[in-house]
Amino acid sequence: MFGSLVIVFPTEHEGGALVLRHGEREWTFDSATEVKNHTDPSFAYIAFYSDVEHEVAPVTSGYRVTLTYNLYFVSGSDTPSGSLLPIASDAELAFKAALSALLSDGTFMDKGGYLGFGLRHEYPINPTTDLANLIKYLKGSDAVIQRACTELSLSTSLRVIYKDDDLFFVMVDHVADFSTYGEIDSTIGGMLIERKGGKRVNVTGPVARGRQRYHGFWDDRADTDPSVEVVWVTDLTKFTYAKTPYVAYGNEASLSHVRETFFSATQCTHNSSQMYGNICLILQVGPPGHRVIESDEPA
Repeated sequence: MFGSLVIVFPTEHEGGALVLRHGEREWTFDSATEVKNHTDPSFAYIAFYSDVEHEVAPVTSGYRVTLTYNLYFVSGSDTPSGSLLPIASDAELAFKAALSALLSDGTFMDKGGYLGFGLRHEYPINPTTDLANLIKYLKGSDAVIQRACTELSLSTSLRVIYKDDDLFFVMVDHVADFSTYGEIDSTIGGMLIERKGGKRVNVTGPVARGRQRYHGFWDDRADTDPSVEVVWVTDLTKFTYAKTPYVAYGNEASLSHVRETFFSATQCTHNSSQMYGNICLILQVGPPGHRVIESDEPA
């Protein structure tokens, strides 16, 4: 499910406005006014993404009658999400032109590297989710970024970033299921690096303040751990957490928890075995003159 469609029947009513919130923005859909403004009976409707917070104001008179549909992508569809978007807007064309101009600048990332985008929407994911497949189902502005990169033949991938005990950040190419790892005798970040191909990564934005540094044992490993530098185009915003149990090493083995880390503007919620959270889009570029390169996964 990626969204909802609400159809409002042409019954007279007052109140019952639908208030939508996402990030720091808010919209109001006043179905009572929409229905009243038409002389002939007319249905009002609105569609919105599933991670958009929404509430219905009290109905003060009359009856508000609606039908609500859950919206899904066609199962097994190979249709990229970008092809489901409307014709490119002026904002999208401006973004594509700006990205193209930036990569044409020989002084920008003269050795190549990675650009990062903190995605604005949340997605249903669990440890079995194939992030390579999920990239086809990005929403809204996230899909716009992906479509622009595809049209420029640039290599992109989705990544999850974990925060290790407020000390540093590790990027991996999958959602880790810590409950299946057995006894973990190091920090979560260390385990991801040692066993799961994770790499230390720099982050920017509010989540990075005062946290991206090493202490004690990790100071000795800062120069040897695999790492990747990312230039963030859109900052990561805020962490959400979902506790996953794992067996922690010690004098006596004990049950501990790791907070699975995603980026989001809202609180993490659960739906069966799935959890909603934002992930990041990583764009790989080569050095000037060779910006378009074959996929080379950063983690």
